[in-house]
Amino acid sequence: MNKITTVTRRDVIDILKEEYSNCFQEPGESMEFLKRLYNLEVLPSGDNRYANAEGDIYQHTINNDDWRWDWVFIDKRFELKTSDVKLLEFICQIFHPVVRKESDDRKKRLDEINNLLKKDGLELYVEKTMSERSVWSWKNIDSIRKKEDSTYMSLTKIGEGSYARVFSYFDEYYDKKFALKKVKDDISVKDLFRFKQEYQIMKFSKIRDSEILLFFNKGIEDNLENRYQNIDKMIQGVVSLKNKLIKQKDHSTTS
Repeated sequence: MNKITTVTRRDVIDILKEEYSNCFQEPGESMEFLKRLYNLEVLPSGDNRYANAEGDIYQHTINNDDWRWDWVFIDKRFELKTSDVKLLEFICQIFHPVVRKESDDRKKRLDEINNLLKKDGLELYVEKTMSERSVWSWKNIDSIRKKEDSTYMSLTKIGEGSYARVFSYFDEYYDKKFALKKVKDDISVKDLFRFKQEYQIMKFSKIRDSEILLFFNKGIEDNLENRYQNIDKMIQGVVSLKNKLIKQKDHSTTS
């Protein structure tokens, strides 16, 4: 199901048109670019004189050059107005370092597109580098990177508190469902301390006896998120721990 709204798609395509016009000014360049994304020999032709998309693109962009300059964005075969995946792949490829050199203008357009996508829960990120230049990919904002193969898994929001949100996800590698707690962007210093304190309590207390597993935490200072196996046990364990602490406090007071 698509996440990119009609409004965002329109604005993104407007920015892409500017980038596209700067990238491909010589005959044949646009077709070579499209071959990075589509099998033009398999896509159907829009002109019955030719067997496939490669034939009619060659005719109308190289031989005759009689198509409008932004034809790619209105050609339904490329699905840029109907498919999130096709649009996102197009974005990542047009900003690929092989397609065109990096520049301040390109970086500005890329940032503008990324800001638009984030409003719809998607974002571009640097997947790797090539000769110290960024190669881009995309992911859902509510997602988590798998350690095994660096792919992303989508998160499902299951709860929210005053300073953090709780998500769940299923990890096929471990064949288990996990919970992930992430702080909000506007968390206060006080609540951030509470969040880190909760992590320390879960990590070092006897709470592990109640079968709660603190699965892993990659640098709480940087990522500001905790991951737990089994959200129900996590909640039960926190309540149990708080009760124990209260009893200990009451006991010490009466003593």
